[in-house]
This record gives sequence, structure tokens and C-alpha cells, in this order.
Amino acid sequence: MVRRAAPVAAPPANLQVAKQSQTMPPFSYGTEIESGNHDHRAALLSPILRAMNQTQRLDASAVISGDGFVIATELGPDIEPNRFAAMAASLLALADRASREVDRGALRQVLVEGERGTMLLVRAGPQAVLAVAAPPNVNLGMIFLETRRTALKIEAILN
Repeated sequence: MVRRAAPVAAPPANLQVAKQSQTMPPFSYGTEIESGNHDHRAALLSPILRAMNQTQRLDASAVISGDGFVIATELGPDIEPNRFAAMAASLLALADRASREVDRGALRQVLVEGERGTMLLVRAGPQAVLAVAAPPNVNLGMIFLETRRTALKIEAILN
């Protein structure tokens, strides 16, 4: 049996749409990031992720597209990369939409705190996101700083 998604209703004509941020374009969910040589990008990005994981004591890190495609990962053996990427992209899309809905502008990062650690999603340009998983009791300030620095490196490589 094939289930079909219900059609999405158009917003009411009198709904005011929040102005887009002048500094950060809306997150792109297109496929531009998937073009090109995947192995080459992964070869450039994996050492950057590995170094960040080691210096910040991270459990996992990944670069994913807005569509949820894996670009590069340094994940633990019990984490399935494609599922992780799809869930992170979904979380990012919802958070981006919520941020715009309450007129906070373009989303820059998402923080998820769980009983066994923290997950941080940081934009790495308009078409990619850096997702990291940190154990509990780490210095979140250092994680924020290092993920932002790494996201800038990733953006430069992908562009």
C-alpha cells in the first residue's frame, strides 16, 4: 500500500513573511552540493573532521547537504551515516523554518542536549551543515568556537 503525503496548503494571503537575513542566505535544499567528485570532497574533509574530533574529544562529526546526503563523516561504528545525515537535515530544516517563523532570521546553529551528550549542527555555507556529537561534561564554548572555525574551512572547500 502506497501512502501519499497530504498536500501542503498555501499560506493565507495576509500572512507576513519574515525578512531574510542580509548576512546569511536561506539554507539551500537543492542538489548543487551533490555535483562533483564525492570521493575527492570526502578525502579533503575527512582529515579536518578527524582532527576536530581528536582535539575536542568529539564522539562523531559529519558534513551533510541540506537534502540529507552524506558528504564526509567521522562517525562511531554504531552510527549509520545515511540515517544520521537524513535526521540531521530534517532537524535543521525544521529549526530553520521555526527561526524564520518567529522572525529570528536565517538559522546559524542548532544545539540538542541529551542525557549522554550534546549534538550541534552548524551551517557550513548555504548548502552544507557540520554536525557534531560531543560527550557530556565538555566545554561547550570551545565546541562552539571550533565547530564555527571548522564550518568556515568546510565552506571554503565546498565552494
